Amino acid sequence: GENQPDACKTLDGRLWFPTTDGVVMIDPDRITLNDLPPPLVIEEILMDRLSLNPNHRAILDPGRGGVFEIHYTANSLVAPEKVRFRYCLDGCDRNWVEAGKRRVAYYTNLRPGNYTFRVIACNNHGVWNNQGASFTFLLAPHFYQTWPFYALGSLLVVLVGYGLHWIRLGVVRKIERLEKQHALEKERTRIAHEMHDDLGSSLTQIALLSELASRDLPHAERAGEHIGKILTTTREVFRAMDEIVWAVNPKHDTLSSLVDYLSKYAQDFLRTAGIRCRLDLPTNLPPYPLTTEERHNLFLTVKEALNNIAKHAAAPIVWFRVALDTTHCTISIEDNGRGFPLGSTRPGGNGLTNMKQRLAAIGGEFKLDSRPGSGTKLELIVQLRQIQRH
Repeated sequence: GENQPDACKTLDGRLWFPTTDGVVMIDPDRITLNDLPPPLVIEEILMDRLSLNPNHRAILDPGRGGVFEIHYTANSLVAPEKVRFRYCLDGCDRNWVEAGKRRVAYYTNLRPGNYTFRVIACNNHGVWNNQGASFTFLLAPHFYQTWPFYALGSLLVVLVGYGLHWIRLGVVRKIERLEKQHALEKERTRIAHEMHDDLGSSLTQIALLSELASRDLPHAERAGEHIGKILTTTREVFRAMDEIVWAVNPKHDTLSSLVDYLSKYAQDFLRTAGIRCRLDLPTNLPPYPLTTEERHNLFLTVKEALNNIAKHAAAPIVWFRVALDTTHCTISIEDNGRGFPLGSTRPGGNGLTNMKQRLAAIGGEFKLDSRPGSGTKLELIVQLRQIQRH
């Protein structure tokens, strides 16, 4: 036969549908919108299998919050299967969670703090109950999760760090004491060697000359020569003793004391050698600290330079100058003697090498300028910041 429609619409606008139980009629003019928002109820709350009263704020002991389970529903008699839910746990969720038709929410491993669970729903026509239902609870922290514990912990860390700092300072001071002790022992050993070598040989020479003088007393001329040598050697002994006393005295461990001693030494030494000495020194010389090694190396370098001038330069005048800037001290010794070509082998060549090595040992710089017939100029340059660091 012919196909028959499964539904029909009559002239009055009603719709008719055949079913196995009979005919169903729907009148579109009599359909109404469901504008009643569904009321919400929190039915059950389980925290680590512990049931909580959803009508009161709960305070949970420390260690809870492993598994948090909330059951909720909406009492809608019209199409309850079409009710949709959203929920949010303030303190944990940043946005609403779309739960759809699901009527349970799960949370695990919550941190200590205050929480509020909120749930809203809409009916079959999308009308939302934004007031919803809520439940507030406090998950108490362990003692080690509280701010007093954090404050005490921070204070303890500071105290431990402070203690370690003081222990480190103690170790550093001990190392410095040991280094000073080692330097002192080294200086004592050096002085002992000098006294044994220089003073011992000088005193031996005096003893021999005295014996020769006493033996040659009948011969006035030869005895006078011996006595003159005894006087010269005695002056050298006194000068060596003065150098040793000055070297071991810690109050002279400053740049100003070094310059004062060097200028006086240069004048006395060159006067004995028959050479005029002209000084050019700063008016106010800051007392930058020096170590014994630095002071000793600078003195030996100046002494070696003056000895070379007296022996080889044949110079009538020597200029001894000291200049300072913000980072360097420059000690210059210049003569107007015969000079020599740089790079040539000459007497005193080993002395120049020793001077370079002494300056390098204290982080300084050695400069030499000389030409035949134009004299020689030495510059000993020491960085002041290096001196201050020592």
